[in-house]
Amino acid sequence: MTSTQGNAHSVNAHSARDDLREQVGPHLAARSFIGCQKRRNEDYGTVAELIVDGTTYSILVVTDGVSTSGRPDEAAELACIAGRDAILAQLGAGNKLLQDCLKAGVNAAQKAVLSLPTVGISTNGRGRKRPPQAAFIAAIAGAGKAALVWLGDCRAYLLPRGGGARLLTRDHSWINLLVETEGISVLEAMQRRQAHWITRCLGRVKSGSSIEPSYATADLNPGKLLMLCSDGFWNYGHPRQDQRATPLLDQMHALPADADAATIASRLVDFACESGGHDNITVAALKL
Repeated sequence: MTSTQGNAHSVNAHSARDDLREQVGPHLAARSFIGCQKRRNEDYGTVAELIVDGTTYSILVVTDGVSTSGRPDEAAELACIAGRDAILAQLGAGNKLLQDCLKAGVNAAQKAVLSLPTVGISTNGRGRKRPPQAAFIAAIAGAGKAALVWLGDCRAYLLPRGGGARLLTRDHSWINLLVETEGISVLEAMQRRQAHWITRCLGRVKSGSSIEPSYATADLNPGKLLMLCSDGFWNYGHPRQDQRATPLLDQMHALPADADAATIASRLVDFACESGGHDNITVAALKL
């Protein structure tokens, strides 16, 4: 068994945490950027790669701290790193059941968020402390398959060469909850006050309960791109989940065919900034 992991950080006028970049070769990269209107980056993104018995496994993780919770930036960073490391440990130990590896990853991320102390966190009007929370998504790609796990509204897309975008995840959001329970359209749900609330995330749950992540799989073929992102990107790249992801596809079509993963991730982040950049923005990309 051999393994390779690479992390290359690059910064501009921002701090490393506000403009975080990681790359593993030309095919796998992530960028997490503060955006244009936030005082700190409460997202995080990481990538890694492991070769086990001749099979290359690519790992992508994106997290988004819940801004109304306590320590959202710390929650996002700890969850992202803990999730990645747990997945790598499972794969390195020879576990070829990808969903089991992802389950270990999300459980480790949950444990990391719960480890954050709440002492000193600002209180709401009723004087209750706000525990840290974060949305989470992770993917493992290898041997022509991708497996995903998520909590919240970070998303995964599969982008074939030549056009089209397949959304692989379904947001744990009030929008989808209202569509499912009230039978209204996505557009109508988007007008509600709760539209941008999420219904599941990492962090404290009710006594006796546990987190309830969702899982998915997808077949992978050469020439496609697997992309994970936070809502800071998809609010511009694919704002209406019931419609074609035209802005995202336009950006992909404008890129050179030989653009590497780091260039793709950075271009998509820059597009979100140029479109307003109201939130933190994270994109992780794997060229297949």
